[in-house]
Amino acid sequence: SNGRQEGRMAAQLAFRILNGEKASQIALDESPVRYMFDYAELKRFGISLEKLPGNSLIVNKPFSLYEAYKTQFILAIAVLVGMSLIIIMLILNVTERKRAEKQLLDSEEDLRITINSIGDAVIATDKAGKIVRMNPVAEALTGWTIDQTQGRQLKEIFNIVNAKTKQAAKNPVAKVLKTGKIVGLANHTLLIAKDGAEYQIADSASPIYTADGNIAGVVLVFRDVTEDYRIQQNLRQSEERLSLALMGANDGVWDWDIVTNKVHFDKTYYTMAGYEPYEFPETFEEWEKRVHPDDI
Repeated sequence: SNGRQEGRMAAQLAFRILNGEKASQIALDESPVRYMFDYAELKRFGISLEKLPGNSLIVNKPFSLYEAYKTQFILAIAVLVGMSLIIIMLILNVTERKRAEKQLLDSEEDLRITINSIGDAVIATDKAGKIVRMNPVAEALTGWTIDQTQGRQLKEIFNIVNAKTKQAAKNPVAKVLKTGKIVGLANHTLLIAKDGAEYQIADSASPIYTADGNIAGVVLVFRDVTEDYRIQQNLRQSEERLSLALMGANDGVWDWDIVTNKVHFDKTYYTMAGYEPYEFPETFEEWEKRVHPDDI
């Protein structure tokens, strides 16, 4: 114990004795013992501080900033570690987000290149029937660009009517969104472009499904078949003129396709041969049976 504590205890005892208490009756409290060591001597003899009694007093010990502010140091380190972990997590999160964004951009670019490479016109809509994508062929046929149409309803851009009646045709995208099934356009469908140009088209609309099976939109694929319709119309007109000419000449006609071996006899041929129309099969062998050998 230090001298001040010992002096205080001695004074208290003396005061009690002077007040009449018998010294033999006064219980003595043992003074708390606190050992004192010189730091330089401990170092000289190689004695570790951990081996000293608890609550020992070390004198002449060099000042240590760490020992003086040990708690504050530990707290600061814990705060720095925590902040470092948060920063690392934020960096990882940003890196992952950038990676995902790059993958999305790459996928979008691949999709754009693929759609733009298709020879048919392609229009994609969302589940509300609003246009989200068009390829150059669709832009050329409709007369609209993707910048002008993105976010607009398909029916505003895809103006289709019946080629014969000019009545508005049903919107195939609306039917797909309602039924979830592939829908094709009716025959003789006419597309009227933004500038009024008209195109005979053939198309189909298919649903776009998400991974969980929900409809996310519709893809509409169509092509210009105006030239095909023109050729078919000319062919029908030629056949009608030939049929009228043959009827006027009252001649019978038979036709043999040597590639497919398909034979056709018209009604007049049967009648001229003395048969009812289609009384015998339309085959080369049947024709051969009814021809004189000298005529072959």
